[in-house]
Amino acid sequence: MLAVMETAQWYRNDQITSIKAMFHILTQLELNNPSYFLYSNFVNKNSFNTTLEYFRDTPKVKYIYIGSHGDGWRDDQLVTPSGDAISRTEILNRINKAKIRGIFVSACNSDGIAEYVAANAPNNIWIAGYGEEVDWIKSCAFEMLFWKHVLQAEQDGLAKDKTLDQIIANLDSYQGLRRDLSFQLWQRQKDNNPTLRI
Repeated sequence: MLAVMETAQWYRNDQITSIKAMFHILTQLELNNPSYFLYSNFVNKNSFNTTLEYFRDTPKVKYIYIGSHGDGWRDDQLVTPSGDAISRTEILNRINKAKIRGIFVSACNSDGIAEYVAANAPNNIWIAGYGEEVDWIKSCAFEMLFWKHVLQAEQDGLAKDKTLDQIIANLDSYQGLRRDLSFQLWQRQKDNNPTLRI
């Protein structure tokens, strides 16, 4: 199961624009089950931490999607609508020992978070993020494709490592879009070094 958490205010001029509808469409089309994902939003550090901990501790959750604002000046923290900053260390501390397969940090300049968490998480999960400020429409299009392949791999019942290998292989078709978004996916390898898989 997929858990989706996002900031309450996502787009310019404080318009309330949610990614939730995208996941309803995706899970309906791919699984004929629009309730396959859990959803919550957050407005500050406290609600972010509470939400992430809840999803981390929910046994059926295999993947967590974090939709947030990235910091325009630093690539190692997220910013909430309240102005609270969430450091990569805080994210790492809350997913330590979690029995999940991957986390997608959908935020501008989130590649530093992805690399850091992948390098230090003890459970060898993958972490994805973007290396620069991203266009919201392009990122939504890419994420629809990304999660489509995740759900397909899950339906095929593949083992953890085989699932990621299949996702990466399927994403080869979208190299131009990946480059436009500076998409990166990190995973710690057996030598404990973080490896950029994409």
